[in-house]
Amino acid sequence: MNKKILSLILVLTMMFSIAVPVTATDEFTEPTEISDVIYDANGGTGAPTKQAKVHNVGLTLSKTKPTRAGYDFVGWSTKKTGTSPEYQPGGLYKVNRKITLYAIWKIKPMPIPTVKPISPPRPTPTPCIPIKLGQKINVGSVNKTMFKYYSFKPTVSGKYVITSTGSTGAANLALFNSSWKSLGLSLSYTGNNFKGVANMTAGTTYIFRCGTRSGSAAYSINITKQ
Repeated sequence: MNKKILSLILVLTMMFSIAVPVTATDEFTEPTEISDVIYDANGGTGAPTKQAKVHNVGLTLSKTKPTRAGYDFVGWSTKKTGTSPEYQPGGLYKVNRKITLYAIWKIKPMPIPTVKPISPPRPTPTPCIPIKLGQKINVGSVNKTMFKYYSFKPTVSGKYVITSTGSTGAANLALFNSSWKSLGLSLSYTGNNFKGVANMTAGTTYIFRCGTRSGSAAYSINITKQ
């Protein structure tokens, strides 16, 4: 090729290069480095989806917590067999590298069973003979280990007097409500016979347990309104 033509091409190329300015878009930009943060439920379920960690920018870890039957989630570890958490949900992760975080689990404590107290067995007298106001009942022969039971249901609230007569031994009496709660009847004695006064409520069933204080005895009881 002619030397004059080559020289002309070279001159034109240089002129074009000088005439075209270099803009910011022509500058070289380094690509952004990103690392994955991966979550492993480590025996549980519901691990968060992986996150992208931009280099030199702190990453807020997912607040999602995995679950596992019989265990409590305590945090994340960089070791699959770790026992102490290094990160918590919502915490800040700053390391510039790809990483897998493993769930750390703690066995839930076994609940302590509630033991209900055992109520003492209630006596089951058979039969429980009903008494009417003013009715004299012949209890007959009883002793300290074999009782007789009678029920009384007043129609009027107030104080009632219970007496025993004809006892050949030290007659004894205990008073209960229908739930077999002792009402603590106080008795006064004249010889072998007793007298007791009790406050009673209309429509409530009361139970008398007849026995003796010692040995065996035969006697009658009577209930009157004071």
